[in-house]
Amino acid sequence: MTSRNIFILTEHFVITGYGFTAEPDYLYILRKKDGNVLKKIKLDSALEYPEIKENTLHIITYNRHYVFVLSYL
Repeated sequence: MTSRNIFILTEHFVITGYGFTAEPDYLYILRKKDGNVLKKIKLDSALEYPEIKENTLHIITYNRHYVFVLSYL
């Protein structure tokens, strides 16, 4: 997998975004131990700022604030 964005590393996950000018934007959540993609989530635009607070992932894009609860799969 390729990314032109920020990587967040947690105990269980690698979280990153991908998208380019003429391509759709996605958030990827990968399992850290083997790199398998657990979630591929379409975003309205490129990921600008990610943050984890406790067990909650906050994703800020140009137009939106997404909130996801992280569970340990």
